[in-house]
Amino acid sequence: MGYEAWNCVLLASLLPADEAAAVKARWIERWTTVIQPQLSARLADPNLGWFDARWNDARIGQGKGVLTWQESLGAWGLYTAGHAFGVPAAAGMGAAHAVKCLGLGWHVGPDAVWRTVPQMVEDAVVTMPAARMVSVERAIDADGFVVDVVPRRVSESSSFVVPDTSFNYFGMSLAVDVVCRAHTLPADVRATARSIMAQLVNPPEPRQPKDFAWLPPV
Repeated sequence: MGYEAWNCVLLASLLPADEAAAVKARWIERWTTVIQPQLSARLADPNLGWFDARWNDARIGQGKGVLTWQESLGAWGLYTAGHAFGVPAAAGMGAAHAVKCLGLGWHVGPDAVWRTVPQMVEDAVVTMPAARMVSVERAIDADGFVVDVVPRRVSESSSFVVPDTSFNYFGMSLAVDVVCRAHTLPADVRATARSIMAQLVNPPEPRQPKDFAWLPPV
């Protein structure tokens, strides 16, 4: 759905006016008859609440699994197509979902570096990577203090939700872009997004080979 939406926007920008109008009309028809009804029902369902919640998925763990990077991509596609094609309901759904992805998937550590959790069981609690794991129940933080942690349940061999930067630029950054662009969102939410965006376009030193300056897509 996210790829479909932004591909339609891209295609419409490359075609002659009459063909672009046909692409726009077709996407709006898809939004009205298929995408909006399906997504609205999923978001309203307390057992789902996401575009594509996955219960007891072996790749994620027992419970309501959320692929935050994929949800972010969907939010960006909806917001972009809604904005480009003049469909406020689509742009609004995309913006609201981007805020949700930002809250679940982005976490700032004691070093002031933002990291992401690209997939997780929704009710898991995040522990920052400064902690050294010593058991399923306890961890020791960088200062030597014992802190409570909870199971990650991302896989049978993984016990904690530990954010890292591996998905900062893949999928997860798109939710940040939406929140920065959606001027009607609360100021505090947009301030958080701007803080993350500042890191994405100018990664902190020392940089790892995977840490490059991001160029927002629009």
